Amino acid sequence: MKDRVLGEDPSGIESIIERLIRDQYQGGSTIMTAISAVEIALWDIVGKECGQPLYKLEAAPRRGSQPTPMDGMAAAKHRRSMRLRP
Repeated sequence: MKDRVLGEDPSGIESIIERLIRDQYQGGSTIMTAISAVEIALWDIVGKECGQPLYKLEAAPRRGSQPTPMDGMAAAKHRRSMRLRP
């Protein structure tokens, strides 16, 4: 799994996780737990890079609708444009 993650852009969380799941589909619950840990680590990297806590990166607020999950860098850009701070 390490070879599939190291060197990748951490802001591409969705594509990295999709690729890990696709490539490891026969691994069972242990592999899925490891993939979950990788996803959390990627979100943490993006949050630290943007200076934002994870809960602010998970979704963009919208009036009259439920929050929509965003890619890490898209969420960070949204937060900067709204001038939100941790």
